[in-house]
Formats: sequence, structure tokens, C-alpha cells
Amino acid sequence: MPHNPIGSPAIHICSYEPADHDAVLRLAPRLVIGIAPWRDPEGMLAAAQRWIEGSIEGRGSNRAVLVAKDSQANVIGFVSAARDTNFTGELQAYVGELVVDEHAEGQGVGRLLMEAVENWARAQGYHLVVLPTSR
Repeated sequence: MPHNPIGSPAIHICSYEPADHDAVLRLAPRLVIGIAPWRDPEGMLAAAQRWIEGSIEGRGSNRAVLVAKDSQANVIGFVSAARDTNFTGELQAYVGELVVDEHAEGQGVGRLLMEAVENWARAQGYHLVVLPTSR
């Protein structure tokens, strides 16, 4: 993913940088909203934090971690996508995490993050992007 931000003047998408680490991890609780009541909330939050850390550690040519920032450069969302193989055998981009800060909901942040993943996938030569849901 190029380092040139994309998006609107108020929201831009760029590659994750180490300085974004704490802000990205602060979004982890958003990944466990709506979990089944029989699940351990603390255990699920710890798992979400591990997913994020794994995505960050694995970024490179086969994995992208992108962040959305507002006009003051605050992280308001992020997405991770990795190379994967579809059941058909075709290579695809698999979205692991997609999170938008609650204060940025409804502003198109998720759409911009997914557009950036689609651009990354195209640059990798992938024709498919998979975004699983838990609901």
C-alpha cells in the first residue's frame, strides 16, 4: 500500500505505522460488541487484542494493516487484510479485522477502509475480497 493517504479531506487512509499501535489497540473492544452472552467478555477482548497484534506483526507483502485518520491525525478505524486461498483455489484478500471508532460511525470510514483493501488486493493481483461476519 502506498504511503500516500487516500480519502476525503476529513478522513484519510494510510498504512499502519508503529506510532499508531496504542490507538489501534484501543479499538479492540469494538471487535467484541454483540458477543454471545455465554462467552467470557475478558477472554474475548484478550483474543481480539491478539488478533490485532498478529495482524500488525504479520504485515508485509502478504498482509496489509491500514488505518483511518481524521483531520487531526487521530486513528478512527483500521482494517487488516491478508493473502488467503478461496475454496476454489483462487488467491484472495481475507479481511481479518475491520473496526470504526464509535464517534466516527456513519461518516463513511468503513467504506473508505474497504476501498483501500480493494485497492491493495488489486495491486496484489487478487480478484476476490472476503469479509466474514460473526452475525
